[in-house]
Amino acid sequence: MEKGCKCPFCEASVDSHSHKDKIEPKQGDLSVCLYCSALSVFDEHIKLRKPTSEEITSFKSDANLWREIKSYVVATTMVNQPQ
Repeated sequence: MEKGCKCPFCEASVDSHSHKDKIEPKQGDLSVCLYCSALSVFDEHIKLRKPTSEEITSFKSDANLWREIKSYVVATTMVNQPQ
């Protein structure tokens, strides 16, 4: 992942990623910010951008994908709550 990547919502620096198969992100892959729990999409330069309304509709139409996205958002939200 290229240095200087930022969350398009909270502008937190994103300098790492994780993937179950340990591969590098590619255009169209999704990301959930560990700081603000927002859903972003990797663009053609492997920078994060806000998803379009059409993409959100597409994600929601795939029940398994949407369930997985929501679980990541909930997990990051729980991690970021004050103790």
